[in-house]
Amino acid sequence: MEKKSLHIASWNINGYKSKDFIKFEDPEFVSLVSDKDIFCLMETHCDLKNCLKVPEFDVINLIRPRSPRTESTYSRQLEADILSLIEKDISKHSKDGDIILAGDFNARTGDEPDLIQGDSSNHTPLFNSYSPDLDLPSRSSQDNILSQRGKYLIDLCIQDKLRILNGRTFGDTFGQYTSHQPNGSSVIDYFIVSEYLVKYISFFHVHDFIGTMSDHCQISMMLNVKYSVENVCKHGGCPLEPLPPSYIWTDKSSVEFQNVLSSSEIQNDLSNFMKLHVDQTESGINSLINNFNQVIYDVANKT
Repeated sequence: MEKKSLHIASWNINGYKSKDFIKFEDPEFVSLVSDKDIFCLMETHCDLKNCLKVPEFDVINLIRPRSPRTESTYSRQLEADILSLIEKDISKHSKDGDIILAGDFNARTGDEPDLIQGDSSNHTPLFNSYSPDLDLPSRSSQDNILSQRGKYLIDLCIQDKLRILNGRTFGDTFGQYTSHQPNGSSVIDYFIVSEYLVKYISFFHVHDFIGTMSDHCQISMMLNVKYSVENVCKHGGCPLEPLPPSYIWTDKSSVEFQNVLSSSEIQNDLSNFMKLHVDQTESGINSLINNFNQVIYDVANKT
């Protein structure tokens, strides 16, 4: 079946259970997401056994570490590291096509420009190989706060030519709040796309706030694109990467980790790693990274 548009939604549902009901079993909740072509649910707090199943939809489960909200030095560094992981994924997948990011980034970007303004000015000499940023409408936002994590996200957008749809796209010209908490409202849920895709977005919408469902609003966008619908996942066509190991970090973990890291066995592994010689190619660099990661995994497993 051929379609000319793709309706994509993203929603932080703050758990699949509430005090009064199970959201995945609620007809209203199911109807709010199942009218899309693709819907992404965040913070479901469910496992593989009780995940949402909707007829004619394939379920893909992704698990990632939770981003802390504290302002400690450790958490700020972790936030930067998580965005670095996103940046690596962008670099990897941009070779195959354009990028769409969606979700709760826990980042307040205010109306900070996500592009280089005046980049294509006729009065500025540019190298022939340089591709200037497009002159897009400025973003508006009901949330005028720019957080540290928001700065990281803006820098990522500028670096990788990604553009935030919130506050500049038909359907959300004012930058509606997406998260409503007891201490106030904010804009932290975004759709972010490759600059090339902006002209193919017919609308972006922040849906009505439904407090019984979540403390976040659902957000969605319509991408104008001609494609054929095939259920490739049922034929083994959805290659997924294995989940990375996960660890529980306690107050004692940092000391234990350093003790194991200082052990003669691990020091010997690090010494052998430093002696490795690899080709300066993509496969060589990947091999080097995998070797180093294995040393860190060994330390974590013995902690």
